[in-house]
Amino acid sequence: MSRKRLEYGVTGVNPVTCLEGDFDGDGSFTLNDAAWVAEVRFNLAKFPWHTRRRAAQQAAPQRERASLTGGPHTCMSIAKESAALQVGVYVSRADTSSASVEPRWKALSVQFAGGKIASVQMHHGTPGQITAQHAGSFFQAAELGGGGLDWPTGLAATVTFEADTDMDAVHIDYESMNTYIVQHEDHECVQSRGASCRVSAVYFRRDQEHGCRL
Repeated sequence: MSRKRLEYGVTGVNPVTCLEGDFDGDGSFTLNDAAWVAEVRFNLAKFPWHTRRRAAQQAAPQRERASLTGGPHTCMSIAKESAALQVGVYVSRADTSSASVEPRWKALSVQFAGGKIASVQMHHGTPGQITAQHAGSFFQAAELGGGGLDWPTGLAATVTFEADTDMDAVHIDYESMNTYIVQHEDHECVQSRGASCRVSAVYFRRDQEHGCRL
């Protein structure tokens, strides 16, 4: 599934017909859908059709989708090390509220304008725990082993570009469908067996009023 999202990011044509790849129910096809499919295997998540069936059987009202404006939300920025052909990708808190719970991310994806990616090093988890994939000028990263893990703010990744890259031209393409963060709607939610946490995909072209452009 992760390779299919990578392909979608390159071609712009969604290769997944089932739910158009939106297995986590956040309204879009992201790398977190691949993570979600893995989490289903360990009973940390449910496919949408299981959730709908259970809700219908119990005749329980659906919980209204939470708004990210009600609590801390995330944004992305980069710091360049031009001589090393590298940028550091930072996930940070975008609001100035007094909320005590810091936002965390489950999946992130960054489309760069300018340059071709040579490698991506993740800075959370044990080596190899987060899967990072790249194609051309974008990369995507998440824990895909079914653990339902999420990660704190701060330096998330170091991206190295190919030797002929003009680093002055490298910047995040915030308008791209490949630039997003997936996070829990409720930052205090902890996934456990039989109890999943709802997620939201933050696309910055849709959330400019939140001040996520740094």
